[in-house]
Amino acid sequence: MAMFSTHNVKQVIVANSTDATGAAVGAFVKVLAEPGNTGFYILYTNASGQTVKSDRIAFDKIRSIKALSYVAKTYRTDKLAIVAGDIVAGQDYIIRILFRDWGSGSAENQLFKHVGAYRAKAGDTAATIVDALVALGNANFAREDYPALSFAKEAVTDKLVITEQPQPWVLGKKQARNLNYVIQLLPITKAGESVYDWATFETTMANPGRGNGTAMADLEYFAMGERGDIYRQKGFPYTWDVKYLVDSTKNYNILNIHFFETQEGEGVQAQEKELVVLCQDETDVITDITTAINAVKANTVTPIVDVVGG
Repeated sequence: MAMFSTHNVKQVIVANSTDATGAAVGAFVKVLAEPGNTGFYILYTNASGQTVKSDRIAFDKIRSIKALSYVAKTYRTDKLAIVAGDIVAGQDYIIRILFRDWGSGSAENQLFKHVGAYRAKAGDTAATIVDALVALGNANFAREDYPALSFAKEAVTDKLVITEQPQPWVLGKKQARNLNYVIQLLPITKAGESVYDWATFETTMANPGRGNGTAMADLEYFAMGERGDIYRQKGFPYTWDVKYLVDSTKNYNILNIHFFETQEGEGVQAQEKELVVLCQDETDVITDITTAINAVKANTVTPIVDVVGG
């Protein structure tokens, strides 16, 4: 009967450099050719400062090698311009914000926040109303554990600027995901009729723009933990502090190697495996690694790496 092991199906390593000399702990990565150039290993320094090897990767067992470039996470900004003709004394100007998938990320969890209830007076301008909404909005969200949105007035235009704030991130516990929300205007009464569009909207997805360091830190935490982190949930005396190599403030490209492997004692059937190399964007680590792999496999004419957007 065919048997195979799924132990260490996915291995994640961190590569901040391909130069062994003078590199920080965990930075060193080197491609090590197997005798006969039939395959290779990736030699790297782990979080404990030990030099270890990846699984053997045979060229004839590689399904794909792809370099994935990081995509910056962007955050939402809305600019609201109050319509001058819809400034009516005695009317309450209120913005309602509906947060979908609040907290747990479940569709059942929704949160409504009401900002404003500023009652306009005779002689008020758009700037007057925006100033009031800015103060009320920031005071409202200051009551939360963290301000999901910030409120400001754009100079010259007197537009109300509502900016999404990055959510707090905790390694392995809290995801730094984008908020899902809808901004609604509660109606005012003008000449006996309800007016729902007393402001115009302009939405952009640029500010402030962040890399993928937090997501990569979570990937290292869950998928690797230096291949022994499964014990951290076992309780005393099998728990210990684990070091991690990803810097959550940096950007990372990914080198993904999907291959088949058989090992002595594991079985007679090749098992699918995946080696994920997280490479800091500030370096040319992916270029260096793929160049080295191609150099090992010198008998190939075309590169074995496809570079695609990630």
